[in-house]
Order: sequence, then structure tokens, then C-alpha cells
Amino acid sequence: MSDELFTTIKNKVKEEVKLKNKDDEMLWLIFTINQRPFALPSNSVKEIFRNPTVFPLPFSPSYLTGVLNRYGDPYAVIDPALLIGEEAQNSVLFITLNDDTHTCFKITDVREFFTATQKDINKFSEEEISDFFEGTLSVNGNDILIIKTSAFLERLENDIERA
Repeated sequence: MSDELFTTIKNKVKEEVKLKNKDDEMLWLIFTINQRPFALPSNSVKEIFRNPTVFPLPFSPSYLTGVLNRYGDPYAVIDPALLIGEEAQNSVLFITLNDDTHTCFKITDVREFFTATQKDINKFSEEEISDFFEGTLSVNGNDILIIKTSAFLERLENDIERA
């Protein structure tokens, strides 16, 4: 095999490895609830905004702080702090989930967008299952809990059905 052909093949393999590694990367939103950091895949977040008017809902669970109007559609506002054992947030910052649920999570602050690979993600095993978290994300040497949005929504649905 000629050196030129060998070099061409070697370079093609390197390019494929780089492309494959790029596909393994995922962008995460790192935010805080009170002063504690949490993570969500950025593709699960539709929008981040502040200062909307939240209209309280009577006879609803305490963590459902109300509804807000977003582009003419009502969105339920969940304060996840109350479900994870922390005090209510004094914040006017919200993230809208990128799904059909019309739900917002109240958050305290946005820290950063972080690009992670699979090795940065530690999914919880069956024995470690947590109600509201899928696992942890290693960010600059710190393990940050990954929010399981479906668990918050299931809890809300169950609480409303029981009411």
C-alpha cells in the first residue's frame, strides 16, 4: 500500500471519529433552583423568560403557583423547589418545556449552557431511582442533578386527579 493511500485512509478514519464524537455531544442548560444547580437537556427547553404575570389558581397544589399567558396560551407554572424539599423560590425567571404540556418551571437563575459527552452523564440505576432526577451530569468536576421533567408532570396530574 502506498504511503499516500495509507495517509488518506488514516485521515478519513480520523474525520469519521471526530464526526462520531460530535454526535455524542449534547448541549445542557445548567440553572439554579434557590442556590442549588440542576441540569436539563437544552432541547427540552423551548424558552427562557422573566417577569410574566402569574395568575394564582385556587384549590391547587402548593407547587403549582399558577398559570401565565404565553402567546395567548395558558401555561401551568410549577415551582420544583417545593417538590424537592426546598423553600419556595423568590424568582421571576421561567423556562418553558419544549413539549405539548404547556408547562413552565420556575427557576432562580441560568448558570450556563454546557456541552457534555456520554462520559459526563451518569444515569441512575434501578436501585438508585429517584422521584424527580434521572442521574447526574459532571460539569467542571461537580455532579449536577438532571431534572426528570416527566416526574414533575406525572405528580401534578396525579395530585389533580385526587383532588
